[in-house]
Amino acid sequence: MELKSMLATNTPADPAEGDMSVWSPQDYERYRALLRQTGVNRVIQDGDEVRFQIAGPPSPSARESYRIAVAWTAVTPEPLVSKLSEFRKTRGARDHAYQALGDGWYIWIAR
Repeated sequence: MELKSMLATNTPADPAEGDMSVWSPQDYERYRALLRQTGVNRVIQDGDEVRFQIAGPPSPSARESYRIAVAWTAVTPEPLVSKLSEFRKTRGARDHAYQALGDGWYIWIAR
């Protein structure tokens, strides 16, 4: 929740590299500490959706079998599955799916 709240104010930028940000250096360090604490290796913002990737490559161009994230969105995403194993069984039919956790939170999985 704290990471989601921080991202609502601005996208992170590294003040040490001269990137522009409204975050103070202390806020940026808190953001980095939260990433380490939660095991998030990448944050993806796509419109109103925020995904906190916890498994898979940090770069989308890298090859790995699955990417898994905890996602938050105000709208119901598609496609929804009741169990992640359903996604695994639909080889080639879709490249990603969501499993509802409640209150706008979802598990997101992609090939």
